[in-house]
Amino acid sequence: MLSRGKCAKLEQAIRAYREVHLHSTSTTFDERIERHRAVALLSDVLGFAPVSDIRSEAQLKGPADFAIQLQGDRQMLVSIRRPGAVAQEELMARVLRFAVIEGVDWLLTIDGAHVGLHRVKYEEPSAAREVFMIDLADPLQVGAAAQVLQFLQKDVVARKGLDLLWNRTIALDPKNLAALLCSSPVVNYLQRTLRARSMSNFTEAEVIGSVKRVLMDGIGPEEETEVERNGQQPKTTSRLRKGRGLTPAASAQTPRGTSY
Repeated sequence: MLSRGKCAKLEQAIRAYREVHLHSTSTTFDERIERHRAVALLSDVLGFAPVSDIRSEAQLKGPADFAIQLQGDRQMLVSIRRPGAVAQEELMARVLRFAVIEGVDWLLTIDGAHVGLHRVKYEEPSAAREVFMIDLADPLQVGAAAQVLQFLQKDVVARKGLDLLWNRTIALDPKNLAALLCSSPVVNYLQRTLRARSMSNFTEAEVIGSVKRVLMDGIGPEEETEVERNGQQPKTTSRLRKGRGLTPAASAQTPRGTSY
């Protein structure tokens, strides 16, 4: 990944690219302009050298518009999206099949201000998994765009930055996180925490079942109860009565937990 200083320079490059290439409001597709814009993104923002690093469609002899090549190895194909859903779907399928034949793992798509990175699925020659999609036209998203585009910057790609990005993507995959949430260390922690809060024991099956319901129902902190949102406890009588313990309401009260 880039240092803080280099990441700041990448943000500046994105802003400069926006000012020069994304100021037009025309909705008419012009292939010459789109190809010029794509080369500018690859060279001015991501740092790849024209000709030596950026191979053109004529050099590829395939359906992709460009390919990024470092030291003779093709790192990713670049495809400019065309208007028309059917035409674009057919082009995408051809590019993906070409990627499988050429042994290229990555496809970068450019659609005006939208830039997307996709991982080629070799088990499905006409399919890919989207890793990210960003909108460079939004000035408020420049910082976020730099955080993902840094993995595509030439120096980072040369240091296996795409592999690092893929590892991060897989690590945060919902299926992977679901497996971790149902693993023994997490379940043991939840059992101990629930026992301390409720003064009751819960079996591993009960905890895993509840975790799965959370995952399926999408319950999150935003769905806390009104009491939890306000940070207040229900009013209860805590005064000791003569000859008695706490009132039933107070004795039955469960301490409010924190998010975990």
